[in-house]
Amino acid sequence: AIIDVDVHHGNGTEEIVRERATSHPNQVFFFSIHLYQPQHTGIPDTYEFYPGTGGVDLMRENVVNIPICPAWSSSKAQGPGKRTRTSVKTEEKETVSGDGYDDVFRKCTGRSYFRSQISSRLLPTLRAYSPDLILLSMGFDGADGDVGNQNIWLDGCPCGLDLSPEDYKWATEEISAVADVVCNGRVVSVLEGGYGSRGFRKVGDQ
Repeated sequence: AIIDVDVHHGNGTEEIVRERATSHPNQVFFFSIHLYQPQHTGIPDTYEFYPGTGGVDLMRENVVNIPICPAWSSSKAQGPGKRTRTSVKTEEKETVSGDGYDDVFRKCTGRSYFRSQISSRLLPTLRAYSPDLILLSMGFDGADGDVGNQNIWLDGCPCGLDLSPEDYKWATEEISAVADVVCNGRVVSVLEGGYGSRGFRKVGDQ
C-alpha cells in the first residue's frame, strides 16, 4: 500500500499504480489526501492548484483520492458554477454543476477534515486491504504557513491547509497502528515536500 500525505495530489504515483493494475489487479492500494482546486477563476486569470487532479476515486485500480477544499476558497473567490474533475490518463470528465457542489465542498477543509478522512476513509480501507508493506510518502507542505500551499494570486488569503506538527504525528501513529496489525509494523516513510516553515523540521525528526 502507498499512502501519500502531501498537499499536492500524488498523480505520478497514481499513474504507476494504475498501469500496474492493468496486469496485476489488486496488487497495490494507493491513497492520496491533498488540496484540490482544478479550475478556479481568480486573480489575474484562471488558477489551478497543481496538479489539478485527484478529485475522484478509481475503485477498479484500488485508488482512493481525498480532495480537500483550499481554505482560501470563499463565495467571493469562487470560480464558475460548473467544475470539471479529471484524473490522470482518463478521458472521461465528471462535471458537477451548480452551487450545491460548491457549498458542500467548501466545508471539506482544514485540519479537522484532514483527520476525519484519515479516520473514516484511510484506516478502515487500509485495514481491509491488509497490505504486506506500507509505503508512506509524507509531505510537510500542508503545514500552516508553508509556501507550498499558498495562493499567490490572492492578497491576504489564508494558506490552503493548516496542518500542525501534532497532525502529522497523529497520522503517522494511526497508520503505524494499522501496520502493527496487518503487516508486523512494516512501514517505510519517505520525506516529500515542505518548503517554507522551519518549525516543522522537528516533525521529521520525530
